Amino acid sequence: MVQHIVNGLTLGSVYALIATGYSLVFSMVGMINLAFGAVLTIGALLALQIAVEYGMGIGLGLLGAMLACGLLGWLTDQSAVEPLRRQRLPMYFALLSTFGLNMVLQNIAENVSLRSWQAEFKPFPAPFDITEITIGSIRFSNLDLAVIGTVAVTMVALHFYMTRTWGGRAVTMTASDSEVAEVMGVNTRWVIAFIFFASCALAALAGTMMGIYYGSVSSSLGSSPGMKGFIASLIGGRGQIAGAVLGALILGLMESLAAGLIGSGYRDLVAFLALIAMFLVKPTGILGGAQTR
Repeated sequence: MVQHIVNGLTLGSVYALIATGYSLVFSMVGMINLAFGAVLTIGALLALQIAVEYGMGIGLGLLGAMLACGLLGWLTDQSAVEPLRRQRLPMYFALLSTFGLNMVLQNIAENVSLRSWQAEFKPFPAPFDITEITIGSIRFSNLDLAVIGTVAVTMVALHFYMTRTWGGRAVTMTASDSEVAEVMGVNTRWVIAFIFFASCALAALAGTMMGIYYGSVSSSLGSSPGMKGFIASLIGGRGQIAGAVLGALILGLMESLAAGLIGSGYRDLVAFLALIAMFLVKPTGILGGAQTR
């Protein structure tokens, strides 16, 4: 049981990055960026290309992937969301627009990867030698610690930015009331664009972590984790960063326990059952407030 909990914490840590990205965008514009899964895939593919194919190392590979995907997130806002927002159209128009963009990006990733590799999967070597650590009956690796540590540092840095910097306060003000924020001198348009940039940079980090952890990447890498991160954000509470992290850890633990105690084929079943149960019991999520109709 404890072994499954350790595995679940590692999986939940990766989900936390994805769920946080969803929550950041939702808190700003009240919509879900459905292109997030494809951006996650592209981030992993770019990190692999820069780090391994170009021989520049995982540090530069990760940095390049995060910058490129951040720019892709900014372009997503400028091309698929901002024009619709200026027309004051309902947000489901932007939702459908990002869904279309997701299909375009996914198709590009599939065609480019297959043409370059002539195979569906490409190995992603770990940036260091993996060693097993055993404490009693519990086994984990330094890779597990690296993934959990990287995510923890990222979450702490994000919390510091959101609570201790002027930019973070501008984000909070815009999420609370964009009209009041504009009166206070905040350029809400650029704040929203920055949130799209930051959320997609987190997606690239999550994709790279998954590629390293599983030892390979593919053109469909982000499909399932993208959906799981979305589910985690709903379980924790829409638009709540703390709720996104909590929901991600809970989902990771549930999947790991289900895989270990029932069978690996029940991972997705448990995730969707958890989502349905949360909607029936508390539709706004664990940390969500009262729902306004």
